[in-house]
Amino acid sequence: MIESATREKPPLLAGEEGRRYNRHEVIHMSSETKANNEAKFTRLFTMEEANALLPALRPTIEEMLRIFGEIRTEIEKTAETSGLPVGSPDLPKHVEERGIAPRLFERIRSLIEDIHANGCLVNGPEAGLIDFPALYANEIVFLCWKFGEPGVAYWHRIPDGFAGRRPLLDSSIEGDGVH
Repeated sequence: MIESATREKPPLLAGEEGRRYNRHEVIHMSSETKANNEAKFTRLFTMEEANALLPALRPTIEEMLRIFGEIRTEIEKTAETSGLPVGSPDLPKHVEERGIAPRLFERIRSLIEDIHANGCLVNGPEAGLIDFPALYANEIVFLCWKFGEPGVAYWHRIPDGFAGRRPLLDSSIEGDGVH
C-alpha cells in the first residue's frame, strides 16, 4: 500500500464490519488482554449495529441495576439486624444465611449471560458499562457505552479499559482519527 500524507484515515470499523463468527471461530487477543490473557468474541460490531442493539439491552440493564440496589439494601438490612458494621468480615455469612442476596446474585449472573449472548460484554455491571467488540485498523477495540448515555459515542483499546475511553471522533490515536 502506498503511504501518503493525504491518505484517508481508516474508519473505526474498517474491514469485516458486523461479521458474525460461529463457535469454532474465535478471535484470540494478545497477552495484554484482561481475563486469562485471552478474550473470545463471537461478533464484531459497527457503531450502527451497537446503537441499534441498545433499545433491546436497556431493559435488561435497568433490571440489573435495580437488582444491585436490592443487594445493597439487603446488605444494609442484614448489617442493621445483626448489629455488624457494613464493612465487617462476618457480614457476608449473615447475608448468605438470609438467602435473599444469593438469589439476587444468581439473577444478575443470568442477566449478564443474556447480554453476552448478543455478542457484547458487560465490563462494569454495577455502572451499566457495556463494550461492543469492533475492528479498527486491524485491531480489535471496544465501542463503549454506559447506561444513561444516549448512544455509543466512545471507544477504547482493550488493555486501556474504561479509563482509556475516547470520543469516537478523537484524532489522538497515532495520527488516525476514529470515525
